[in-house]
Amino acid sequence: MSTGRPREFEKTEALQKALMVFWKQGYRGASLDDLTSAMGISRPSLYAAFGDKSTLFLATVELYLTEYISEARNALSEEADIKTAVERFLRISVRQFTNPKLPSGCLVACHLSDVQLDQAVRHRLVMAAHADETLLTARLTQALSDGQLPASESPAELAAFFTCLLSGLSQSARTGSSRTKLDRIVSRAISVLAVK
Repeated sequence: MSTGRPREFEKTEALQKALMVFWKQGYRGASLDDLTSAMGISRPSLYAAFGDKSTLFLATVELYLTEYISEARNALSEEADIKTAVERFLRISVRQFTNPKLPSGCLVACHLSDVQLDQAVRHRLVMAAHADETLLTARLTQALSDGQLPASESPAELAAFFTCLLSGLSQSARTGSSRTKLDRIVSRAISVLAVK
């Protein structure tokens, strides 16, 4: 029995290369020629393996969230102390945003302001951005219940603040701010957590 014709490329590796193109050039800035060249595949192979450009982009967003965001998100649940948890979340994000081996900033944050994105793509990006705020709200609510935060604190407001900060850190990294500068901003921002 024939096992079929083997694929001429490794799908995960090709997806990683597409992610780098989208991250550097943006969704609209990445042409199909740019993508196929980076991925080392033909257009028919791209369409057969990934579908159209928006479907490919959505697949790269999922890869990005798994490979590049999960460490920061996991920090929120790995630390018992709320201030340490949020600080680690932010510092890991800063390290990621300023990693010289990767495009700067956050793939999701860099695309959220693009109002011309396909509706399905935009919806997924908004969901990804809201996931950070939801995780922060849940962790801050737990800290409030555990007595780590004053009863007057609003977990939802704090989560919104840190989510906005995260977006600003990404944009600052994208425009060339250093890790040192962004770490100083995190140090100042983390002081809003009035822990008991």
